Amino acid sequence: LLRYRAVSVRTQHDAVIFVFLPTANLWRDINTIRSLAEPWHSFAVLPRFVPVSAGIELIRSPYSNVAEVFEANQQGLSSGLRSHLQRYDRFYVRELYEPTALSAHFVTGKLVAAYLGKRNVQRIRHESFYEPDSEAWRTVRGIFAEAAAQAKSAGTRFAVVVMPTHDDVETATRYPEFEEHWRRMVERLRDEGLTTIDILPDLAQVSSSLDYGYDGSHYGPVGSRHIASAVGKKLSSWMQE
Repeated sequence: LLRYRAVSVRTQHDAVIFVFLPTANLWRDINTIRSLAEPWHSFAVLPRFVPVSAGIELIRSPYSNVAEVFEANQQGLSSGLRSHLQRYDRFYVRELYEPTALSAHFVTGKLVAAYLGKRNVQRIRHESFYEPDSEAWRTVRGIFAEAAAQAKSAGTRFAVVVMPTHDDVETATRYPEFEEHWRRMVERLRDEGLTTIDILPDLAQVSSSLDYGYDGSHYGPVGSRHIASAVGKKLSSWMQE
């Protein structure tokens, strides 16, 4: 949404397409430092939107770059960053980053606190995806509503392409309940008036041929061709409506 706001005023366009990977994107929309939720070496404090009664509100990072993060927190987590994370990063869980009565004195207590903290992270990830009224989903729907309204005011069309990861495709082919949850998730977006293009069914048909890219996580050339074909056909049909 921030990128769209920046480029829309200087780019002539007929339509706006947001690509949405629910299992990869939802948790990130309630997270500001990636390393708190994933074992990544990524310590920039990112901006995020928070859901409010009027829609969404942009919360900017208190730092302009990652060098400022390191400089301000050389002696440990500063009170300013701690306060920001407590308010805006749902993966800043107390058991992992603050002393508790359980972890204050005993090694066993520290181990139990670490275990409970990691369980909390897993719970938040699960709820972000599966609970339709979770903070993550409310944030995402607010982002889409804002983008759709901006596209409409500019006289253009807006659509969301819902894309699965490799794991999503495999899970959907093995577990009907996951596929059903995915279908309900897409329908809910459509019920809110969003043009939604779901390509999970297309990729499930060619699941055995989906490859990986050089990094071992994103789609490779074969998978990318399948995605381009599925999205291209559906976008063409949509644009002709």
